[in-house]
Amino acid sequence: MIKWTVLSITFLLLSCQTKIESNSKQYFDFYNIEYYYNDFDRKKLLELSKNESNSELDSIKFGVIVGEVPNELTDTSFVEKLERIGYTKKPIKKSKFEEISNLFSEKVVTESNAYACTPIYRDVFVFKRKNKIIGTAKVCFDCRIHKITGTSLNTVDFGQNGDYERLFKLIRD
Repeated sequence: MIKWTVLSITFLLLSCQTKIESNSKQYFDFYNIEYYYNDFDRKKLLELSKNESNSELDSIKFGVIVGEVPNELTDTSFVEKLERIGYTKKPIKKSKFEEISNLFSEKVVTESNAYACTPIYRDVFVFKRKNKIIGTAKVCFDCRIHKITGTSLNTVDFGQNGDYERLFKLIRD
C-alpha cells in the first residue's frame, strides 16, 4: 500500500513538473536563427561615440553595439549591415534550436540580478520563419542586459536563473 502511495505521489509530481514546463511561452516560433558576433573592445567606446555622426554606417554601428537599434521589429535594415559594421555571422546547429527556444521564453523569476555597466551588444540573434525576420535579440553577457524585439511577451526576466550562462555556452561551444 505504501509503495503504491509513493508511486502515485511521484507520478503526480512528475506530471505537474511537465505541465509547468509545457506552459512556458517561447518569444519566437522560428525555423532559423542567424547569429552574429562582434569582438568589440570596451576601450573603444569613446571612439565609437565620437564617430557616431560621421556616416550612416557609423550611426548604425553605434546604435547596434551600445544603442537602441533596432527600436522595433520593423526596423530590420540593420541586419543587412551587421557584417559591414564588424559582426561575424556564425552558424548555430539546428540541434541547439530547441534549447535556445526554451531560453528565449517567458519565465517567472522570484529573484533577479542586475548589473550596473554600459552594455556592449556583441551578440545579436535574428530569428526567422519562412525567411522573414520575426524577432531580434541583442545580448551583453558582461552586463547581463538584453534588448529583444518582436515579441509581446514579458522579456524582463530573460537570462535569469543561469540562462545567460547556458546561452553563452550553447553559442560559444
